[in-house]
Formats: sequence, C-alpha cells, structure tokens
Amino acid sequence: MALNGHDGTVIGRNMQRHRHQEFIRFLNAIEAKVPADKVVHVVLDNYAAHKHPKMRAWLDRQAFVSS
Repeated sequence: MALNGHDGTVIGRNMQRHRHQEFIRFLNAIEAKVPADKVVHVVLDNYAAHKHPKMRAWLDRQAFVSS
C-alpha cells in the first residue's frame, strides 16, 4: 500500500504472491500515478523481496536512495 500523506489517497494492489517481481510491479504502478515533480519516499523492511538484486537494480535506476 502507498499512502499520500498530504491528501490521504491510497494506491493499493492485492497480488497472490509477494516476490520481488510483484513488488517491482507495484512500484511501477506508483511511479505511473505520481507526478514526476513529486518525491516518493519508500520505506522497506528486511523482507527478502526488498533485498533481491533485481529490486536493488530497480531502485538504483529510479534514482532512489537505497542503503
């Protein structure tokens, strides 16, 4: 789920699986709905899908700060 803290709108997806592929699909959906001039803050836990090399590469391509 993605929450717009300014106006309370939510972007949500319900997927059968929770792998890195689905998470990247979800992030792409957020990117498509958020204006390009807005900053998106992504908070991730230690879930394995968030650590996958393809996930890290996606974050790097999007100019997100990742650690």
